Amino acid sequence: MSTRYACVPHLVLLAMIVAAPGCSPTLQDGRFSCSTTEPCPTGFVCRSPEMRCYRGDGTDAGPQIDAWGMDAWSGPEAGPEAGPEAGRDTAVDAPTGCGPNCIQLMVLNADPDLVGSIEFTDTTSTLQRLPIPPYGTTSATMDVHNVPIGGMLQLNVPPTATIFHMVSIPRETRYLLVLGPSALGASVVMMESPVAPLHTGGYVYVTLLDMTPDEPAGLVAFGAGRTSGDQMSPNAFSQTTMSAMLPFLPGSATGLTLAQSGMHAPLLATLPADRIPGTEGTYFIVVSGRVGAHLDTAEGLRFIPGLPGSTALRSSPIVRFLNTAGTTTTVCDLSMPLATVTHGGLSAPVVPPTSTPWMLTVHVGSDCATGDTHDVTVSTATGRTLLSITGNTASPSAWAAVSISEPRPTAGNSTIVLHNGLATSSDIATIAMIPSLGTASVSGPVLPTTITATTPSGVKTFDWMPTARQSWVAMTFASGATYKAYEVDSPYDAAWSVTSVTGI
Repeated sequence: MSTRYACVPHLVLLAMIVAAPGCSPTLQDGRFSCSTTEPCPTGFVCRSPEMRCYRGDGTDAGPQIDAWGMDAWSGPEAGPEAGPEAGRDTAVDAPTGCGPNCIQLMVLNADPDLVGSIEFTDTTSTLQRLPIPPYGTTSATMDVHNVPIGGMLQLNVPPTATIFHMVSIPRETRYLLVLGPSALGASVVMMESPVAPLHTGGYVYVTLLDMTPDEPAGLVAFGAGRTSGDQMSPNAFSQTTMSAMLPFLPGSATGLTLAQSGMHAPLLATLPADRIPGTEGTYFIVVSGRVGAHLDTAEGLRFIPGLPGSTALRSSPIVRFLNTAGTTTTVCDLSMPLATVTHGGLSAPVVPPTSTPWMLTVHVGSDCATGDTHDVTVSTATGRTLLSITGNTASPSAWAAVSISEPRPTAGNSTIVLHNGLATSSDIATIAMIPSLGTASVSGPVLPTTITATTPSGVKTFDWMPTARQSWVAMTFASGATYKAYEVDSPYDAAWSVTSVTGI
């Protein structure tokens, strides 16, 4: 895959993974080489004898060559809807300025455990070391001399001393070396920085490079589109490969969403709309981390732009609504209904529109204008969040909607978060007196198979088979002297589900 950027002209124009919101294409006369088969960007012409690109009104650069006799770029978004000239804004970069047998290289570290230096022996049998930048960032552009142009470069990446990675160096140009997580050492992808469309017309185009090591069948990406109401079709890609170019209209309300491939693709991570680059152009973002890990840990999924000094962008919260309040409720964002959930129901995943705290209201009933309401805020904590609606809706003071972030395990332990939806404080499991409508957590190497709760009708015992790892449990009044415990299974699992157990 080859890509060129006209911004940051002296860095790597990065074929790379550039996601700088302030970066827009600005081209200079004589900056790019050209030929009859390698055209200039739109508005520029190829002039001899130096075979460089100049603006169309230039008069002193020699005869003009019509370099547009070739087919225009025909990528996935080319065509009249892809923005003005999106199909032909193609530029060819000049060779590197560091001399023969030399490349310019930038290193992106997408492995949270990777430190130290990359080592290789150059063509003069000299050992060279390239520093690895901190996790989630890229190094400055480095001139790397005496490399095998047209051949393979053998790299040793820590922590192993015996596993080497062979990367291709087809020509003297600029490259991005992406270091991703792996069971041993790092997974390595070398990206060349050559021809790529410079999309304009107000659109943002994002291509994702997948460096996650453990998804079983690849990923799919989807999100907004070229208009605010347009939803992109899922674009499938897998480890060490790239997604299609995903078009966004800056300022749209929908962000970028990742899911696992498959018929029932579970939502894994999201990048809110306010984190999508706000300036037109073509961007690359690395998806790094482990699918089976918490999204808010070092191993969790990250979106990593590759510009020097940038850091990893954490995934947005993914929110689901659990209603155990005994009647239908509707969750609203101002006057916009997000989900109407029946008693005992679990909504589909919902993605917050921005990276800021999300203010919601929960209404008793099926709309956003009538019935008792309860305010609730979904925090900015990365990961998966459950909004638990529980309690006695017949009394406005005896029910609540509580936002509970994904349970965080301690080392070697599983964890459950218990939400007490009872109208009184209760001793649930091994937690001492959870306040009414409050939460607490319990963890351990072995979780109990029953939960006991002190209720206004006496002590109730709930048979419960805890899922491995993490889960949520909501205790609630049902009717008469009946009480139920609703369990939402581990957020690590492929699909969320809810089960209920009656206390006796």
